Amino acid sequence: MDPTDNTPTVNATKVPPPNYGVSLTIMFFVGVLIGFLGRPLMMKNENVAQPPEQKIVEVVVTATPDPNQATAPAKVAEADQAKSAPSLMDMVLADARHFQGNENATVTLIEFSDFRCGYCGRFTAETLKQIRQEYIETGKVRFVFKHLAFLGPESVQAAEATECASEQDKFWLFHDYLFQDLITNHTALNVEVLTSMAEKLGLQASSFKTCLDSGRYSGRISQDTMAAQGMGVRGTPGFLVNGVFLSGAQPFEVFQQIIEEKLKASGK
Repeated sequence: MDPTDNTPTVNATKVPPPNYGVSLTIMFFVGVLIGFLGRPLMMKNENVAQPPEQKIVEVVVTATPDPNQATAPAKVAEADQAKSAPSLMDMVLADARHFQGNENATVTLIEFSDFRCGYCGRFTAETLKQIRQEYIETGKVRFVFKHLAFLGPESVQAAEATECASEQDKFWLFHDYLFQDLITNHTALNVEVLTSMAEKLGLQASSFKTCLDSGRYSGRISQDTMAAQGMGVRGTPGFLVNGVFLSGAQPFEVFQQIIEEKLKASGK
């Protein structure tokens, strides 16, 4: 130690300088040994599980399907399903009870209506009158009435009254009379008034009143109303013309355009 060096002495164990030649030799032999012993394990792994990319390529390369053969069965299945699946019109007509016109007509017009609805009365007095003359009486259109009695107790009772009239084959007569009275007089309805109307139209009044008093059609009217609302019909009148939905008392020309399009599409 230099007697002139004033640096403090640190007590520590000295590490001898490394022998790099020996270290490199040992690392080389260890690497060779690991590579030799681990190679069979790696080869075994490759045989057991191929990378996902190789599996995908193998499927595409070894079995590429013919596009026509692949899509044809699917198209047939879709077509069969479309034929077997009921349409909206089919579901509405399944429990319909009141029809006018040719049952085999190309076009079916369904009305959802309330006997206390002023717009429904206007449709019946004006537009339906023209549709009857032009299309229903000529066998081109079948007209169907469905209850949507949601404007209060008089609506429900009037709907029940038409069902009681239907027992005597007078549904349409009573239907037209109620709407005509609605737009001209707006008579308040109750059992006595409805029975008086039935008698005036030539129905057997006592049978009619017994039917109305029994309330036997209240459940059916409620079911029709809920079914219509369940399909999204929120107001009256509402219409389906071969699946085309119309809302409100549309003029005759609107119905005429759709009906003529449907007739033309069918070749009629």
